[in-house]
Amino acid sequence: NVYKRLIDVPDPVPALELSQQLHLKLQRMHDIDTENQKLRETLEEYNKEFAEVKNQEVTIKTLKEKIREYEQSMRNQAENLALEKHQQIHKNYEEKERKFQESHESLVGKLQEAELKVQTLQTALERTQTELFDLKTKYDEESTNFHFGVNCPFKTEAVEREVEALREQITSANKSSPLQTRIDSTPYTDESAELVSRSSLESELSAKEREMLQLVEDVQRLQASLSTLRESSAAQISQLQQQLKSQTQLEEKLQTQTDYEEVKKELSILKSMEFGPCDSSTAQDSSKPLEVLLLEKNRSLQSESASLRIANTELSSCYASLQLEFSAAVKTSAEQKELILKLEQDLSIIQTMSRPEAEGADSSVVSIPEPIKEATALFSGVGGSPQTDLPQGQMDSLLSIISSQRERYRSRNQELEAVSPSHHKIRLTWRSF
Repeated sequence: NVYKRLIDVPDPVPALELSQQLHLKLQRMHDIDTENQKLRETLEEYNKEFAEVKNQEVTIKTLKEKIREYEQSMRNQAENLALEKHQQIHKNYEEKERKFQESHESLVGKLQEAELKVQTLQTALERTQTELFDLKTKYDEESTNFHFGVNCPFKTEAVEREVEALREQITSANKSSPLQTRIDSTPYTDESAELVSRSSLESELSAKEREMLQLVEDVQRLQASLSTLRESSAAQISQLQQQLKSQTQLEEKLQTQTDYEEVKKELSILKSMEFGPCDSSTAQDSSKPLEVLLLEKNRSLQSESASLRIANTELSSCYASLQLEFSAAVKTSAEQKELILKLEQDLSIIQTMSRPEAEGADSSVVSIPEPIKEATALFSGVGGSPQTDLPQGQMDSLLSIISSQRERYRSRNQELEAVSPSHHKIRLTWRSF
């Protein structure tokens, strides 16, 4: 009777299953809501980052345009400065060349004047030398004449004395003294005239000698000044030639270094872009050269690349392990789904078999199909062969075990389905790396 009443009692399993399914759906909906909230938050973060990236792109575009404008203005300024420098250098060169020509012309004029003076002085020296030679010949002639004139009066005196003695003896009576005095006075007048002419010639000769010495000194002084002028003009010419050579070298160097300002400007822009407001020690970096800054940047990038490689290897190993776990979980989930389908089929068969066709049936033993045998072999843990016929109480306990096992498999399957999006996210992050 008890079994009949229990048989007449409706099966609570469908209601329990329905309530459990509803509870699971409710939990799943709650999980979905939380996940949707998280997804909304991540989407908002992505939108914010995307907006920031867009703003950064706009600022980068404006900065690039400003940089282009600055480069164009700096290029124009550099070209104008180079043109002004070139014009100034050309003007300075022309002015120096003009001054050099003027100084050269003045030096040439001075040299010609000095040469003319030397020629005139040379001619005057030659003329004075000829005059001096003439004067010397005249002086020699006069000195010879003077010596001859000096010897002659002594002889004439002796003769005159003799003549005078004779005359005194002869004219003692005749008084012939006026003639004798006239004869005596004539030699003295000739001697005084010779002395006067000799003194005048000596004075003229000494004056000519003094004039000649003065002319010789003037010639020597002019020759010394001419030599110093030639040396100074040669030194100035060599100095101007050296300046001209250095100026041509500077012009060639300036022509070869026309892009110096542009390169310097590009390097300063690169330095300000790479090592500007991003670094903490801007005051120290501004004093460092660009090569040192690039080496430091290269070292930091190499260390960052090494850390990223290590993180990439760790993520790849983690991804490989997660992929293995995911494949194992997918495999177990597929197996569990197959088992759940088999169990549902077996439960439907058991439910149809558990209801007898007539109420008066007192048979308490039913036959169990092969799927139930397999399920009991899988979940009961008994290695032997199961019995073919079981009573109704054991069947009910078996049904409860099978239903609980099925729910456990369903919960495991849901957990695996919940874990699969996280695996998918990890895979996407790994692919992005």
